[in-house]
Amino acid sequence: VLMEGKVSARSIASILLDLAQREYIQVSSNRGVFSFIKKRSVDLGVSPGGALRPFEKVLLSKIFNSQQEKSSLKDIQVRIGRHVFSRKIAEVYMEIYQNITKKGYFMENPRILHRKYRNLGLMLFFIAFLGFIFGIFFAPEPKFLLIFWAAMIFTSFIIIRLSPQIPNRTIKGQKELEEWLKFKKYLSEQSPIGYLEGTQRLFEKYLPYAIAMQVEVEWARRFIEHPFQIPDWYLCSKPVVILEDFINDLFPVIGFVSKELAASKEPVV
Repeated sequence: VLMEGKVSARSIASILLDLAQREYIQVSSNRGVFSFIKKRSVDLGVSPGGALRPFEKVLLSKIFNSQQEKSSLKDIQVRIGRHVFSRKIAEVYMEIYQNITKKGYFMENPRILHRKYRNLGLMLFFIAFLGFIFGIFFAPEPKFLLIFWAAMIFTSFIIIRLSPQIPNRTIKGQKELEEWLKFKKYLSEQSPIGYLEGTQRLFEKYLPYAIAMQVEVEWARRFIEHPFQIPDWYLCSKPVVILEDFINDLFPVIGFVSKELAASKEPVV
């Protein structure tokens, strides 16, 4: 959120991988059929307490129901498809925005700021649209005034489009962003990571961050020549003996689920 100013599908993907590494879920691939398996029996209610943060509980409750221990991609799609928009996914976004605002990284909750400018863009659009229609029928010839209303419509689209990118970071947030950009530079370096015992754990540990910062391919490339062992949180029916097989299997399914979940959020966030 510090980098992009908003929660994205990649944010959801990184949360899912982090939950897998913390042994709350497993990702299963059985002959091309992907599923998520609940590894721990946890209370998915929104009450505080426990190792799971509130937005993580809400996200898991969207993937599993309270009695369900396994959820396939089809199950998730069915659950998402029951409603046009998902209030639960919107809650995930809102909780993340609240957390990062409490840390003092933003002058104003990004969600609230985005909504202000989005509403401004929508208001300008409707005013300009009505003015354009009025001008077509009632403006005197030559109808140069229509150019003004058309320009306002165009401007409203720009405001709506750019509303998530309005500068909003505090000085503290800017300094924190600089540190994360340094970390991103480290993840995306071209030099291979030297092989040592425990090197794979380093790859797994930073993989969620690499996905969130859009450098997962560069990060994986630094380990591509290393011996590889399937992580405990990934179950696969076919042999996966090299890192390239692993990332070619994992990245598409995590990306697909994350995009589906992100697309289901309510428009207000």
